[in-house]
Amino acid sequence: MNKGWLVTCAGMGINLALGVLYTWSVIKKAIPAEWGWSDSDKALPYSIACIVFAVVMVPAGRLQDRIGPRWVATAGGILTGIGCIIASFAVTVTWFVIGFGIFAGAGIGLGYASATPPAVKWFSARKTGLIAGLVVAGFGLASVYISPVANHLTGFSLSGKPLPAVEELARAKALADADYAKARQVLTISQAEFGGIGGVEITHIADDAALKDVARKGAAAQLLALKERNIHRTMLFFGIGFLIVVTVLAQFLAAPPPGYRPPDADAGAARAAAAPAVNLGPGEILRTPLFYLLWSMFAFASGAGLMIIGNITTIAKLGKIEAGFILVALLAIGNAAGRIIAGMLSDRIGRLWTMFIIFLFQAVLMMVLRTGLADMTAFVIVSMLLGFNYGACLSVFPSAVKDNFGLKNFGINYGLVFTAWGVGGFVFPLAAGRMFEAAKETTGIGSYNDAYLAAAALLVVASALTFVTRMLEKKHTAQFGV
Repeated sequence: MNKGWLVTCAGMGINLALGVLYTWSVIKKAIPAEWGWSDSDKALPYSIACIVFAVVMVPAGRLQDRIGPRWVATAGGILTGIGCIIASFAVTVTWFVIGFGIFAGAGIGLGYASATPPAVKWFSARKTGLIAGLVVAGFGLASVYISPVANHLTGFSLSGKPLPAVEELARAKALADADYAKARQVLTISQAEFGGIGGVEITHIADDAALKDVARKGAAAQLLALKERNIHRTMLFFGIGFLIVVTVLAQFLAAPPPGYRPPDADAGAARAAAAPAVNLGPGEILRTPLFYLLWSMFAFASGAGLMIIGNITTIAKLGKIEAGFILVALLAIGNAAGRIIAGMLSDRIGRLWTMFIIFLFQAVLMMVLRTGLADMTAFVIVSMLLGFNYGACLSVFPSAVKDNFGLKNFGINYGLVFTAWGVGGFVFPLAAGRMFEAAKETTGIGSYNDAYLAAAALLVVASALTFVTRMLEKKHTAQFGV
């Protein structure tokens, strides 16, 4: 058996763990109001993690090209684990940004950069899209198992409703609040009736209100303590678990030896292998227009997808749809399916035609979201398709980088292109959060409609850029003989 399949499975397994990034929508839902986080604050650790992930991909790609993927992925597992463990002690935005955003984001970047390059090197060019799709599918599929675990540990059922322990304390707090409100009302009426000179009777009423205030604060403190404990144990569980899993699987990552020829390479591939290989370095690709076109399209497409993934539970609530984990899981299945199917499709019809289809389709779906979907079935279907199109980008773009810039420096070259994912992942969710808050200030009800419209417009621009890229790709091929 081609050893590449073992490397592919290890890479997919690593990405299954590193996909913890996509469960932020579950984590942020559990953040208690007492922490005082705004909607923008809740988007910040996720946005920072995305941009750190992408920035680290560049040195990580260079490192894995030079010293091999095993040690880089091992470092990624350690940093991801440490980051989640730091977040398990945090209650402030700053410490969540440091732990989840910076440490875990850097760890995810190191691990992700090391998973795909060694896998695709074991197979012929005819399978580039398929192998890249399989490896990165793990990242998209992670939410299917991480989300139910995160939901349970943070105190929610699969449907998104509070578990009995949380519900019981929430009910006790509500009753204590109601009792205190009644006691305050009685005290206010009594003080008004007796003019503040009611003697013993007023004193008893005031004492009763004070006792109920203590009970109210005690119930609130118990509920807050439970919510905080749930969030902290969730991050600790993931931190320890992923530190172990990623570092173990990293030991199976290895690039093929020099001179290796894939067993499924055909005669044409053999002749191509005999010709001088075109392997552009990072400095060279930065001087090509093709790099900037790929970067721009990737930023628009990935940013739009990450905006939806990071806010999917909030979007569902706006349509009065309570789906909880089910929605996150189905979106993840669409995400993973898009990576595999689009990878295979791009092997057949080409990378640019595949990009054109997914960009335009995603723009249409953004406009569908603006209609305010309130039907559960329709919303689930649209969510899965949004995830599908987003996931498709994550297999088509690395394949396009390999096709146009070569295999030798694939790690760092894709790392440079992948910075677009980080910029999109930082700007789009953050901008969507600001637009949501602006709509809330104006109408009293938050809305992502402006964000959908902006994303759709940029996706249409990206689809148009595929034709510009096609023309430049021909010149690029003639110049470098790719």
